[in-house]
Amino acid sequence: MEISSNSHAIRKKRVRGIMLYIVLSIFAVICLYPVFFTLTSSLKNNTEIFTEPFSLPRTPQWENYVRAWTIGKMGVYFKNSIILTAATLFVSAIIGSMASYILAKYTFKGKSFVYILFLAGMMIPIQTVIIPLAFTFGKLGIVDNFPVLVLLYSAFCLSMTVFIVTGYMKGLPDELEEAAVMDGANLLQQIWYVELPAIKDIIVIQFILQA
Repeated sequence: MEISSNSHAIRKKRVRGIMLYIVLSIFAVICLYPVFFTLTSSLKNNTEIFTEPFSLPRTPQWENYVRAWTIGKMGVYFKNSIILTAATLFVSAIIGSMASYILAKYTFKGKSFVYILFLAGMMIPIQTVIIPLAFTFGKLGIVDNFPVLVLLYSAFCLSMTVFIVTGYMKGLPDELEEAAVMDGANLLQQIWYVELPAIKDIIVIQFILQA
């Protein structure tokens, strides 16, 4: 009876494993098919895209990539995206780290309210304000402006940065700041030379989440 129950448990475990692999395989196909569809469509001409959308390209049109890079200026857009992303992450990390340090290590009136305001920013999707912002920027004549875009995106990234970094900083020992103060460091020196090196790992995680 014991052997029979063991074999039954093994079969049951094997069936569960097979079912898990089937579910994960279906999920992988659902996730990867849009990528496959995009790649195959990019190698078709316009006629094939509309008449045979789900078929493989008859003759791959590799020149589509060349036209997209040159005529479509994809290289320029790609470069602008890299510059904008890097600048946004840098600005949000610096400002967010300073704000997080104050919220994590100092006690002042209204501290909880300020922290809640930062967290409330996480609940506002950028899609809800993009049209009013575009209209306002057009009125002010500051469209196609890199510094304005960097400040705008940094503002939207700031809430997540403060939320992540503040929680991490609260776990750091207060002895780090006390030692820095005893050595004569001011507030900015404490942040730059003591806190930032201690939170470099969480800053990298924040970069990954925000990029």
